[in-house]
Amino acid sequence: MFSSFLHRTIEVKAAYNQNLSDFAGIFAGGNAILASGVAGSIPLSTGMICGTALARSFNVQVNANGGLYSKSAIQRCILPRGMSADAASAGAGLKLTRPGAEALFIQEVGLRRPSSSGSPELAASRRKLQRHTL
Repeated sequence: MFSSFLHRTIEVKAAYNQNLSDFAGIFAGGNAILASGVAGSIPLSTGMICGTALARSFNVQVNANGGLYSKSAIQRCILPRGMSADAASAGAGLKLTRPGAEALFIQEVGLRRPSSSGSPELAASRRKLQRHTL
């Protein structure tokens, strides 16, 4: 489910999601991160869900003037045994918690400006990932 309010000033998304694509993206330094490189990324090392291991998430983004935004999310971490163990134990995907998984809180603040004839595209952000026991 995705909804926006006040002319996209506030955006809310609740879904089975992999927050890696919403926060980290699939590019690093302008280059696509291939399957062999994505597993070593810092967000995945902290437990962010990706690939076939989906989990429920709740994301809220607040957009201000000039391209400034703040985006927050909460999602269950991937199982400590890894993505394949997480996907294998998913069943119908209805479990809110799993033994060994923790809550992952993600906060991103950034500035986004599309390119124009006089200036290049600008995208800068800062993320904080924090795990808490459920």
